[in-house]
Amino acid sequence: MVEAQTDKDPGWYLGGNDPEHVLTSLPDIQSLNDLPENWDWRNYNNTGISLTTSVLSQMVPRACGSCWAFATISALSDRIRIAKFKQTGHVDTEVLLSPQVLLDCGMRSFGSCRGGDPRYAHKWIHENGIVDSTCNPYIASHPSWIGSGDCANTQCHTCTMNGDCFVVENPMKYHISEYGTLKFTTSKEFQLQAMNEIYHRGPIVVSMYSLTPEFKQYKGGYILRDRKKYPGTTHVVSIVGWGIEPDTGIKFWIVRNSIGTHWGDHGYFHVERGDNTFNIENKGASAFVAPKQVVDYTHEGVSMHAVQNQIDLLAACAATGSAKGEGDVAEVQTNKGDGWFLGGNDPEHVLTSLPEVTSIDDLPESWDWRDYNGTGISLTTSVLNQMVPRACGSCWAFATVSALSDRIRIARFKKTGRLDTEVLLSPQVLLDCGMRSFGSCHGGDPRYAHKWIHQNGIVDLTCNPYIASHPSWMGGGDCAATQCHTCNLKGECFVLEDPVKYRISEYGTLNFTTPEEFQLQAMNEIYHRGPIVVSMYSLSPEYRQFKGGYILRDSTQYPGTTHVVSIVGWGTDAKTGVKYWIVRNSDGTNWGDNGFFLAERGVNIYNMEGHGAWAVPIV
Repeated sequence: MVEAQTDKDPGWYLGGNDPEHVLTSLPDIQSLNDLPENWDWRNYNNTGISLTTSVLSQMVPRACGSCWAFATISALSDRIRIAKFKQTGHVDTEVLLSPQVLLDCGMRSFGSCRGGDPRYAHKWIHENGIVDSTCNPYIASHPSWIGSGDCANTQCHTCTMNGDCFVVENPMKYHISEYGTLKFTTSKEFQLQAMNEIYHRGPIVVSMYSLTPEFKQYKGGYILRDRKKYPGTTHVVSIVGWGIEPDTGIKFWIVRNSIGTHWGDHGYFHVERGDNTFNIENKGASAFVAPKQVVDYTHEGVSMHAVQNQIDLLAACAATGSAKGEGDVAEVQTNKGDGWFLGGNDPEHVLTSLPEVTSIDDLPESWDWRDYNGTGISLTTSVLNQMVPRACGSCWAFATVSALSDRIRIARFKKTGRLDTEVLLSPQVLLDCGMRSFGSCHGGDPRYAHKWIHQNGIVDLTCNPYIASHPSWMGGGDCAATQCHTCNLKGECFVLEDPVKYRISEYGTLNFTTPEEFQLQAMNEIYHRGPIVVSMYSLSPEYRQFKGGYILRDSTQYPGTTHVVSIVGWGTDAKTGVKYWIVRNSDGTNWGDNGFFLAERGVNIYNMEGHGAWAVPIV
């Protein structure tokens, strides 16, 4: 595995003096004894709460020497999460910044698929801000539509069903207030500086030599130790903590790679600390999140012109043709009134019963899995975007995997009390494996997606990222057995055998005959096991023009359903008494209320209370 960073000395890719913008000082620590013996941001202060963000993969959908970009944004995404937790006490859904932005905007200066420099990436982010991955997903190349203009102001884009992509103006950006590098002359000083920085503000970015047999063959489960001297560094990673092995007394760093969760210890490795193993103790960089950024996640500055184009042309899914007369706005789900794409009887595999609830009064007046039981802990997973890198009518796949990813998180939390890093399942798997039966870019059926997952299991996004089409390398064989792949720098992609798969024990649909029964069934299911998947009509003017900040209300009767979303909770407006559903879309965080919307409850708005599907994960 040839890595991205190709220094010829133990420094950074571009060499030279360290660019920095330092405003504050950390507490003066004179000895390692002044810091904890063990520290791991995946288990904050031994509380069971992970404040790190998801492991990513630079090797799919194709290989690219972008480790420098991945390490930079992973550490910074962690620091956003950590800083917000420290300020508010809330554990929110992850913010996953875009490594693709650094590739796009760094290609003429600080980085590309042939290597890059995290120091100058920090400098660029400080000057320009950076969007999240729902604005600009990783494609490991430069998109053909990107112009030669001001890259900083063209970071966020969306696409239409006719293949056009355009810039979303004034998207939500994340900023850093200061950035710098570690200052040291000895390995002991590196340890002191690195541990002080990690402990007080979060993970740091370091370079290392990655071409050793020990590292290339690492399978996880032990501490990497290697006293050989190597020339320079060839890779960039992020250190999230440290520890001491109790049986041997070996000190180690806890390091995140960017090859996916199937690599090493679920994407991580332990390497001996204090001996400059693999030259990992030569350089370190960090950036501090702008304080105002931590609290303010609104995006009122988003251009209404851009949002209107986005919603008019692609609000949710894509299309076959049931919504005739609507032009390109026809959505993916093309029911003529029967609720689900494929119609027919509901496939189900039901093993257990929920507690019997006979009245809505037996359930909480409000419930939101983004704020579990009012604790400030979000048990939902990240909002995703089906409209980039190209538009595809895959709302059915996104709603299915988002609700199931949430339920994995919820079930694990209930079982262990731990709040682990998010598992983000792959909607691309459902596109790849459903194209001959239950779904494609022209629509799909969550019920049969659940059936397929029950039979075959499903991998996460680091195995199979969303590309909104079917990959050219995919053969006509057993799709279930070829879900996970990786690529090399020669352009070859191959299947990984025996990846981690997530499975469901049972699945089914809501059974009801009246709107009141739908509410009762849906709320009972959501409250006890997590978000559900529903279909809706998405071509109404009110929905297409939704900008966030209010409850959607519409008494018009519409034909059938054209879109699929997931309901994560409900509530009642304190001022008006209007009851509502809390619904997640799949058009990215720049849509609606950070990717969500509120819709009036109990009136079958947009035919949303016509069908509901659920699945129970095995954890």
